[in-house]
Amino acid sequence: MAEVAEQMPTDLLPHLAEYTIERVQPGNDFGDEFEFGLNLILDGLAAAATEDSP
Repeated sequence: MAEVAEQMPTDLLPHLAEYTIERVQPGNDFGDEFEFGLNLILDGLAAAATEDSP
């Protein structure tokens, strides 16, 4: 991941560069984090859909 951070054009993508430096650490499992967030959103949408149903 360090190679990606070194090649990033920080002047064009300052927020992404900052995020990468702060968050992308060895051992982070972004797949698990993504799945958790996706499930949270889908559960919320399902709950909202059942509340609005006649």
